[in-house]
Amino acid sequence: MNGGMDVLSVRRMIAESEPGSSRSSPGGPSQRSPLNRTNRTYPGHTFFLALCVFVILVGVGLAAYPWVTNLWAARVQDSLKSDLPGNASDYRAGLLANGEALMRVRVPRLDIDVIVVEGTSEASLRAGAGHYPSSDLPESSGNVAIAGHRTTFGKPFNRMDELTPGDEIFVTTPLGRYTYTVIRSPWVVVPTDLSPLRRYPKRGSFLTLMSCHPEGSATYRIVARARLTRAVDRLLAVGGIR
Repeated sequence: MNGGMDVLSVRRMIAESEPGSSRSSPGGPSQRSPLNRTNRTYPGHTFFLALCVFVILVGVGLAAYPWVTNLWAARVQDSLKSDLPGNASDYRAGLLANGEALMRVRVPRLDIDVIVVEGTSEASLRAGAGHYPSSDLPESSGNVAIAGHRTTFGKPFNRMDELTPGDEIFVTTPLGRYTYTVIRSPWVVVPTDLSPLRRYPKRGSFLTLMSCHPEGSATYRIVARARLTRAVDRLLAVGGIR
């Protein structure tokens, strides 16, 4: 009997010493097999993973932003194009509010074709291009000043830096059609320099276009100027803008 007990004791001790055994040794803490240990999550690894995800999302957002704004502006432009002929009475009375269709600007050589709204606020420029309220209209002598985007919201003035003297710019309002001819190559000013809006030749009527420069940056402003060379003052047909 004692011999049997000794054999059982030896077998028990062997079993408890084998890897994976869940039994505790007498008088000591239980031992776990390395195979049964749960994976640990370290705070540093979690932060790094979250940072990577954040950077990826920001990158995707920045890449998609111009595309989304261009799509938005295209839909706005479609609506404004149909609104322009119907704004004749308010246009004549100077009652058009910010964001309403004011005129159409085209430069066929550079594929520029945009409906310009009244105002240059951030909301107004989401249409693509806006008229400085303090500047003149084509029907009066002076300077018609327009600001437009180069890389977002339809990027109507994306190729503005390619304008050259002699290029024709066609402007259509609810009251008439006007042709302007570029008189000098585009030049660059700092954002706080608004002299292109106020300083222009005393004789004649002019059109001034402004946009951000260089492309994709708002560090400077690029300016182009054209002189009125032909005007056809007549009320456009309500059927649309040709």
